[in-house]
Amino acid sequence: MIGKVGLIGYGRLGHALGKSLGSRLAFVVDPRMILNQPQSFQFASRLTDIHLSVDLVIIAVPDGQITAVIDELIGHTPLSAALWVHTSGTANMSPFDHLSGKNGVGMMHPLYSFDDDSEWIPEGLLWGCNGDDIGMGAVNEVVQLMKGRSVVIPREKSALYHTLAVFVSNFPMVLAHIAETMLQQDDQLDFSRLRDGYMQLMAGAVSRLNKKQASEALTGPVMRGDHQTLRAHLVTLSKSGKGNAEHLYRELSRYILRNMCTGLDDDLRRGCEQALEENAPFDI
Repeated sequence: MIGKVGLIGYGRLGHALGKSLGSRLAFVVDPRMILNQPQSFQFASRLTDIHLSVDLVIIAVPDGQITAVIDELIGHTPLSAALWVHTSGTANMSPFDHLSGKNGVGMMHPLYSFDDDSEWIPEGLLWGCNGDDIGMGAVNEVVQLMKGRSVVIPREKSALYHTLAVFVSNFPMVLAHIAETMLQQDDQLDFSRLRDGYMQLMAGAVSRLNKKQASEALTGPVMRGDHQTLRAHLVTLSKSGKGNAEHLYRELSRYILRNMCTGLDDDLRRGCEQALEENAPFDI
């Protein structure tokens, strides 16, 4: 059973982990942070200032710093017997390769984007996990402590796992940014009210994804074969001077047509294909 836990890294995820670990948290190491109020745990800016023994060390630092932290941990006697776990989605277990079975090791990556330092770990959160037998036991115990769920990510699939996470969490923000930018640059459109409406539209799309797979939940002009509306959208984007937005709209629409419109009428499909051709005439 995991007793005391040490935490290295105190960014957004680190803050959330610290709150959720509660009285089990023994220390936090992060050179960037200055705490302005008394804490129930020891805080240090350097690992060498920690002289406590703990059962588990959670490494919640950027991917590029994980190996350096582990190298420092290896020479740190009070922590040499602890289990070590990192929170990266892409590093898999490779940072621990040179330990040669010395410690139980694992990874636990949250499928969640933390917005600021005030957040807690939400209940029911899914964590992508891996580790040796001992490390997986520790990971599962911590996940259960935070009332979460876990899924094993095979070592060779960690990059794909994290890539797909970026697709679903980052790229919708890019699409929202395009809409925000074009709204802000048009003084005839009410930015504030329309932005709220577009965010409501995004929320509705996500809500449908909770009930259906993406190809069943998607709506819009390509899905219904409405090539006239599709063409009108491309004309609008072309005239706006937003070449990147036009290109992105065109390529995403092509993806929908090729991969998600399985039952579309042949004539409607051809109409959409023609509208999406790079050199198609834009006169409506």
